[in-house]
Formats: sequence, structure tokens, C-alpha cells
Amino acid sequence: MDLNKFEYILCVAEEKSFTKAASKLYISQPALSQYVASLEEQLKVKLFDRSVTPLKLTLGGEIFIKKALEILQLKKELWRELHDISSNLVGNISIGISPNRSLYLLPYFFKELKDKFPNIKVEIIERNSKELEKGVLDGMVDIAIISLPLTSLELEYIKFFEEELFLISSKERDYSNKLKENIVAFELLKNENFILLKEKQKLRTLVEVIFLKNNFIPKIYLETESQECVLEMISLNMGIGFTSNMILNNSKWKEKFNKYSLKENNFKRDFAIVFKKGKKLNNVEKEFINIIQEKFKSF
Repeated sequence: MDLNKFEYILCVAEEKSFTKAASKLYISQPALSQYVASLEEQLKVKLFDRSVTPLKLTLGGEIFIKKALEILQLKKELWRELHDISSNLVGNISIGISPNRSLYLLPYFFKELKDKFPNIKVEIIERNSKELEKGVLDGMVDIAIISLPLTSLELEYIKFFEEELFLISSKERDYSNKLKENIVAFELLKNENFILLKEKQKLRTLVEVIFLKNNFIPKIYLETESQECVLEMISLNMGIGFTSNMILNNSKWKEKFNKYSLKENNFKRDFAIVFKKGKKLNNVEKEFINIIQEKFKSF
């Protein structure tokens, strides 16, 4: 049964005349009459009472019209939903990010992404960098935000932010006297308590490089897996440590620390949006990348 021709029956029922309906549908009256007769024969029921003028629906015709309207509405919804899927306006997207970064990055893009695509379902997957790379390669994560360098050659990336590292202390303690020509003098920090992320985390690895470069062995007071814990304890003047401009730009921490640049150590690292090599990005993924890049231009 051709669903498009349901409209023929609906038009005849509305006009109560084959002649008027044929004119409105831009087909001949005999062709329209033949189609209706053929359909009635197929259904084994009369749809119209032709013995009266104007035409009148039979009981079978009334049932047909009611269900035909429902079917056509379902068809319209089906095409709209399929169009939305093909346009990537609905569906799912999984975004990978490290737990230490989600708090500081998600607010900058998540709302705009949802405003742009209100019908999508976003899954946030919080893992460390190594696990996120594996997730992208396995197809469990569509796109991930990871600091470079990557460990796999099977991944592509688009850089969006260059991060700078700072030595930080609480506002109660000023380390300006530990600087030489605006360069942090690590030898003057040998008796200070350091609060650091645990080993094998990327930020800690970079800090270790700086220690090595300066021939410095820190006095470690505490190690933790949580960047939030590091910041809280430093803000309470329990020690000193390190964080980045990405985190210091967050309103929660912006005014809580004295910060000292480590540019002389040539420290920087790039954050990138990472996806599997050869992946054809859909519209939502492309828009996600555009939002991230735009948001971080002035970050």
C-alpha cells in the first residue's frame, strides 16, 4: 500500500467529491476513482457511500481515515527523526577527559554544546590520559581532551590550548624573595614543603623534569591523585606546589594564590582534542571542536 496515496483518500473525504478532490490533487477524476475502488477491493470494505450526495464516509471509511492520519503523522515523525540523525542533531557523543581537568574545562564548552544540540545525549568519560587514548582507539570514546604528547600513532589531534605552569603559594606567604631576576631559584626552596600530584600523572612528570633540570630534590609533604586536593592544601598554607594557567583562570582559584612563572624552564604543554586516525567527524563533533577552539582563544 502506497502511503503517499493515503492523501488521496483524505482529500476525497475532505472534499466529499471525487471531482473536487481530483482537481485539488491535479489528477484526473477517473484515475482517482479507480485508485479508491482498487483500494476498497484490496481492503474488502467500502470507504465511501456513493449513493448519497455529497459523498459520505462509511464506518470502514471513518476507521481508515482515523488510522491513516495516525500513520501519516508517524511517517512525518520518522522522517524528521531520521533527518535529525543524518544531520547529527540527535544521538550520542562520548567525550573523554581527565578527572583533574573536567571541573575546569567542562563549564567552558558543555552549556554551549547543549544549547546548540539540545537533543543530543552527552556522556562524559573521566579517565587518565593513557586510558582515554585506549578508549578512543577502542571506539568507546568519540573524542577526548588530552595533553600532548600522545603515545599512539593511531590517533589524530587538533591543538586548542597552550598551558603554562606556575609555582604557587597561599596568599599568606610571599615567595618573591625566592626569585633571582624574576626566575624561581629552586635552591632557595629546599626547606619548603611541597604538595604534589602522585607519580606517573602527566603534570607530575613535567614537574619532575623541572626538578631534574634545576638539580633539585624537593621536600615532599604530601602526594595525592587529586589536583583539587593539592590546591586546597596550598590555599590553606600547608605547602607550595604547581598548577597551570588553565586552572588559575577558574573563578574558584583565581584570587587565592601568589603565582610565580616558570617560563625560564621552557615549560609549556599543549592540550588537544583527540580522535582516532581516519575518523570522519560528524556535525556534533565538528561543532564541539569549533566551540573549544573559539572559547580558548582568549582563555
